Amino acid sequence: MKTIFKIALLVLLFSVASCRDTKKDEATLKATEQIETIEVETDSITNELKVEADDLENELNELENENENEN
Repeated sequence: MKTIFKIALLVLLFSVASCRDTKKDEATLKATEQIETIEVETDSITNELKVEADDLENELNELENENENEN
């Protein structure tokens, strides 16, 4: 009877340890996915800002050229 109890206890311990590892893995995976999503959004925003900066620089150059032509 003691042997069966020891085996059952070992199985229980292994299953609990396995569940804890699975939960940690799932949490790590979720965190990784969130980080990747943030990186993609950051890259997108950075690209949009670069495009807007280029457009503003072009407009500024046009205004400077118009100002030079008037003088």
